[in-house]
Amino acid sequence: MHSNKWEVIYSSGKQMNKWPWSDLISLYMRTRGINTSVKHKHGKILEIGCGSGNNFGFFESLELEYYGFDVSPTAIQSFLERYPYLGENLHCSELESYQFESDYNTIVDRATLTHMDCEKIKFALNRIFKVLAPGGIFIGEQNCIKT
Repeated sequence: MHSNKWEVIYSSGKQMNKWPWSDLISLYMRTRGINTSVKHKHGKILEIGCGSGNNFGFFESLELEYYGFDVSPTAIQSFLERYPYLGENLHCSELESYQFESDYNTIVDRATLTHMDCEKIKFALNRIFKVLAPGGIFIGEQNCIKT
């Protein structure tokens, strides 16, 4: 159900952001303790709900091995138009069915879990924490939705 909602949003040209989420930059730099004057390789990063790629430029500047997925084919297509060399690392998928690799050093979610019920959130978090590398971090932003 929510995948169709996001496809409608992206296909209408909305949410095609070009700028990274500022809180993500701050949280990543703080938790990873990176000296910004030196390139650091912190391995693999997975972005859940990557949209059209607005956060990718930040991760690329840190030379991270980037993977992402989103439920919207339009968002993934837009992402690939901007960064065609990411072809095999981007996927159109629901979180519940995404085929995780393992040993991600960082997994990022900007409110994808917000759109799930409690049981699906528990299932998703269990999957997420199983594929984090030792010492890996999960950065998630969740919004409160009143129903």
